[in-house]
Amino acid sequence: VATFNVLNYFTTLGERGASNEQELQRQTAKTVTAIQNSDADIIGLVEIENNGYQPSSALAALTHALNQNGVTDWRYVTPEVDKLGTASISVAFIYRDSRVKPNGAAITIDKKPFDAGTKRHRTPLVQSFESLHSGHSMTVVVNHFKSKGSRCGKPSDSKVQGNCNGDRTAAAKTLIAELARLSAEGMIDERILVTGDLNAYSKEDPVLAFESAGYNNIVNTLNDDSQYSYVFRHQSGSLDHILVTKPVVDSAVKGGRWHINADYSKSLDYNMEYKSAEQIDNYFNDSPYRSSDHDPVWVDIRL
Repeated sequence: VATFNVLNYFTTLGERGASNEQELQRQTAKTVTAIQNSDADIIGLVEIENNGYQPSSALAALTHALNQNGVTDWRYVTPEVDKLGTASISVAFIYRDSRVKPNGAAITIDKKPFDAGTKRHRTPLVQSFESLHSGHSMTVVVNHFKSKGSRCGKPSDSKVQGNCNGDRTAAAKTLIAELARLSAEGMIDERILVTGDLNAYSKEDPVLAFESAGYNNIVNTLNDDSQYSYVFRHQSGSLDHILVTKPVVDSAVKGGRWHINADYSKSLDYNMEYKSAEQIDNYFNDSPYRSSDHDPVWVDIRL
């Protein structure tokens, strides 16, 4: 299981992602290479265009591209909504149907502060998956909490933990409560993996709220030498997490953060703006390096 911020993967050109068709082809090439080489069975995507689930959508286009190079088993989860919330970007799931299958319908969390009125956090997506090999299942949640980039106002802003820390903490507590309710009602598994970009570092309040509720920051537990997924103003830390319940801890084998993005210069990415012709030609290839600005985070589970 992995989580991957795909850096505004948009098929609507000139919006937040690629400015033209050539840039989209470059972005797609790098993103596909990164996803395929991750060898993940389930990936929670972050920062994909929120333009639905029809064949022309960004999610469908990326899944189609993944199935063009010999591997043909990538599928995406389609919730029973036209779009996931009202933001221009959303979260999503892709998975390999030769290894796992969705177990039940996808669930969206739209209780405040995730409701459309706040326009701060992206709507979380919850999906249970069953292993085709073992028949056992687990529930994965993909999230994208409000960033530190703009102010939310007192008392939500923090001088130490950044803008909107209170909003992110409220989102964490709401998600914890909703997952506990869904589990108690038998709608999801006891094995729960909360994944995605929480825009909070490992010792900040939102992550600590999960730990106080019994969740384990499993990648830190398994691999304490790999505790960053993002670099901001020359300082590194992890905004991207996989937080799991006790039954997952008992089944976790290995995990880490794949350092293909945070350590590398933006000059290597798909964008063509502000680059010379020589840089456009010579600095780009379809390797996974600088396919995004966040490193993917992953964990292996033995069911």
